[in-house]
Amino acid sequence: MSPFSNNRKFRKTCLLRLSLFLHVLPVVVAAQSPLTLHEALTLGLSNHYGIRMARNEATMARENVTPGNAGMLPQVAAFGQLDKASLDAEVHTSLGTRIDKDAAAVSLFSAGVQAQWTLFDGTVMFLEFDRLKSQSNLANLSLQNEMEDAIHGITEAYFNMVRQKNNLESFREQMHVSQMRYSLAKLKYHSGAGSELEMIQAEVTHLADSTAFTRQQTVLQNAGLELNKLMAADLELEVVPADSITLVELPPLADLLADALRDNTSRLYSGEIHHLRELELKLARAKKLPRLVMKGAYLFTQNETEASLINYTRTLGPQVGLNASVSLFDGFNVNRRISRAKTSLENQTIHVEETEQELTALIMEAWYNHQNLLQLITLGRQRNALARKNLTIASEGYEAGSISSLQLREAQTDLFLSQANLTEALYQARVTESMLLKIAGQLVKTGYQEKSGAPAGNP
Repeated sequence: MSPFSNNRKFRKTCLLRLSLFLHVLPVVVAAQSPLTLHEALTLGLSNHYGIRMARNEATMARENVTPGNAGMLPQVAAFGQLDKASLDAEVHTSLGTRIDKDAAAVSLFSAGVQAQWTLFDGTVMFLEFDRLKSQSNLANLSLQNEMEDAIHGITEAYFNMVRQKNNLESFREQMHVSQMRYSLAKLKYHSGAGSELEMIQAEVTHLADSTAFTRQQTVLQNAGLELNKLMAADLELEVVPADSITLVELPPLADLLADALRDNTSRLYSGEIHHLRELELKLARAKKLPRLVMKGAYLFTQNETEASLINYTRTLGPQVGLNASVSLFDGFNVNRRISRAKTSLENQTIHVEETEQELTALIMEAWYNHQNLLQLITLGRQRNALARKNLTIASEGYEAGSISSLQLREAQTDLFLSQANLTEALYQARVTESMLLKIAGQLVKTGYQEKSGAPAGNP
């Protein structure tokens, strides 16, 4: 029996304690502030700065949609006026009467209520009301776009944090294997069964893995900071994701394409702009039609003067009238406005077609990429299982002295890379799913369920 084998019980005890530490640590950290994706989205949608501003803009646009703001209702105003003067007056009449008075007192008082109501203006008031509603719809779509961007951004940041957390565990496991290798090499050297060179190489590898682990801790902290920024939460809040990277159930490609052309926010926004351009064309044409305005008033006037033959007058009563007008010539300004409106409408029609083509291309590209990622996940899980089995065999062989430290390192590196690649594939697939649902206009809606038995975030 070699001196190295005499320390086997000690080594197993150390490995057992280290294994228990590695299993307990994530639980202790998670207990600090576990955060699910649903909680992150709820917090983000409540606090997100862009959403709050867009919501205020939508509220203001909605409050503007009133008949009065469109000019449909009458305008009523009350007024009163009092004027006093002291005048030098000289008055001659045809009857030979003459008034010549210095510092003649003059007092004029008037009051009343006036109303004006546009009865017909070439349907401008109705078109203006539709324009206000269209502007409100645009504000709501802007709010929806902010919400979709926030949901996608928080989802991406959340699962990036899960990705970095998984990578940290991979670095931790790699450091654990390096520690085992260094401990065994050190025992071999002191027992005379190994060389100093092998011990130093093992220590260098262990230090390198420890350095990589420390750097990954910083990467994870930065990922948490980015998530807090998107949630508009306290930047010093330390959060740990409670969820793993799970995939969602996507509709078929044909349904995604149909949903995108029907519900995509950019498509709806472009379509609403097209409707607004149509209204602008109708508004321009309506300027050629006649305008009919009804006016009414109830007036009281009182005039007292020493500078006239009539010293006192007073009137009281209603007044009603109609005012009709039509533009006969305005320097061809209306024609130019109609021409510009037609061109603007044509350009917006082209833009709608371009938007639909871009959406189709984005959906198809993301879909094919997602299908490829699903294949990579399947292959990655198979590779990860084999790499883990290979490391177990290599660790036992290195402990028995049947393989070299280089072979152990190769097995260790293979497992680390397989874990990292699987985690990356899961992350990219989940982000792609979020993007697909966003393009299809389904991200804000609920109803899609996570796959049962979906690949977990910790390979």
